[in-house]
Amino acid sequence: MPVIENNGTNLEYVEKGHGDPIIFVHGSLGDLGTWRFQMEYFSKRYRAIAYSRRYHYPNAGPGEILDYSVDLHAKDLASLIGGLGLQRPHIVGSSFGAYAALVLTAEHPELVRSLTLGEPPLLPWLEGTQEGMLLMEAFLTKVWERRRTLSREGIRKKV
Repeated sequence: MPVIENNGTNLEYVEKGHGDPIIFVHGSLGDLGTWRFQMEYFSKRYRAIAYSRRYHYPNAGPGEILDYSVDLHAKDLASLIGGLGLQRPHIVGSSFGAYAALVLTAEHPELVRSLTLGEPPLLPWLEGTQEGMLLMEAFLTKVWERRRTLSREGIRKKV
């Protein structure tokens, strides 16, 4: 598997196909193999690239993890884009990988052509701004508390 030196570590990746580049960024419990079915499909039209994020198989184990921050993973993604000489790739991310892709795009929109996110953990993102805090409060009040109330009412009806 090819390896790219990146911010003090090596990141293994796979690529297949030709065309506009698309990078797949896995979540916390995955690795580059998470995307094997998507790689097969998208490689028919794109230069499909999946990599294993820092500390994920088959890259070097975490040892003593000093930094597993979203900022570090976003920097790694930016470095991967530059190291592979990509011009504004499409980025697809899942879970924590989606969060890293979102942070990269917010900080360096010039690096990204399009962004597709699946279940990014947005609560830490929302806590960073006043508008985000308002959205989080609305979510907790209108959705979470309402769900709790309905669950309690349902339990009472059954008893």
